[in-house]
Amino acid sequence: MALPIGTFYWSDQLDPSDVDFLTLDCSPFLLLGEKVTSFSINILADAALLGLSMGTNAYQSRIVENSIVFWPVISGNMQNNAAFIQGAYMPLEFTINTDFSPSRKIQRTAAFRVVQQ
Repeated sequence: MALPIGTFYWSDQLDPSDVDFLTLDCSPFLLLGEKVTSFSINILADAALLGLSMGTNAYQSRIVENSIVFWPVISGNMQNNAAFIQGAYMPLEFTINTDFSPSRKIQRTAAFRVVQQ
């Protein structure tokens, strides 16, 4: 899948079995004084096919000071997938709602790399 121009790429790489978080800083998309009020994360097809889901319970995605903190999880039966030997980008689509009046909705694509380490 070709990702859109302007896709944000994290420099961090995760191992398929990692239990760790990533953070999307929303500040560059916001107006002065504006805050993120809600968000959604859509796992795009390429990532879903490789077993990506989002953490739950204590690992639930959340807003922390205008950043979205989320916990990506690769399902156990996919952690040894050959795609992760060379590494695979996991694309996500973030939809962010703000406290501006009326509320602004901002959508961005971002991807992180999962590689056997």
